[in-house]
Amino acid sequence: MMELIKSTAWKMSPPPLFGAFHLSYTLIGLAVCFGVAYLSKSQSERSEKIMFFAIGLCLVISEVYKQFFWFYAIGYDEYPWIRLPFHLCSIPMYLLPILPFIKGGRVKTALYDFLGTYCFAGGFISVVADGGLLREYWTMTIHFLTWHLVLVFIGLYMSFRGKISRGFNGFAGATVVYYIFAAVAFCLNCALWNVSNGTCDMFFVGPAPMEVVIYRDIEKMTGRPIVTLIYLLTLTLVSLIFWFLLSRRNGKYPQQMK
Repeated sequence: MMELIKSTAWKMSPPPLFGAFHLSYTLIGLAVCFGVAYLSKSQSERSEKIMFFAIGLCLVISEVYKQFFWFYAIGYDEYPWIRLPFHLCSIPMYLLPILPFIKGGRVKTALYDFLGTYCFAGGFISVVADGGLLREYWTMTIHFLTWHLVLVFIGLYMSFRGKISRGFNGFAGATVVYYIFAAVAFCLNCALWNVSNGTCDMFFVGPAPMEVVIYRDIEKMTGRPIVTLIYLLTLTLVSLIFWFLLSRRNGKYPQQMK
């Protein structure tokens, strides 16, 4: 296993943000996401369930590979707790495999809205403007970019399928889901504080120092609690904008498909 993982550690010079590689991969990826989401909108409910489960399973397998990669290829002496897979963009890995088995209702609707707004926002912003996805290894760079493009695809699919609630109550439900996961992440960060030497910062809600660009500078002026609140509210506002755009579409498959 160790040798197999090491054999995939192909080195590269980290591509610059908005450079030729990043722009090409992003633009082509977004076009593919849009096209496949549009073409998939009329599939049967059974096919949709299979698709959600398959995508979720692929995310799980790729995440397991990534975790092994940190150890065997990069060779960390200790587990890099910042890589613990419980960030906003990691959550679809847990939701998609179980989504087909959740009965319709308020909970499932809220999860659809969460995936179609907050997770879409996280994926889109990351793939377009996060230089941290562009690594010194081909496999990790492709992994990060593709992972976040998958989140974009899910959001577009939800929109084309008419699964994102048009009423504001739908976005409110998605927001509740987001803040519940953020609260769980904060509790895990605190529980793992000692073992991680204060580096575990899932959902970027602290108490470890803020790692997100721009917000790091704000933290120096406001302190951690205030910058966390600013970060959460900013993401909520961005997700609200995406909700407005993605839920406005008059889908052929409205609420009855939920």
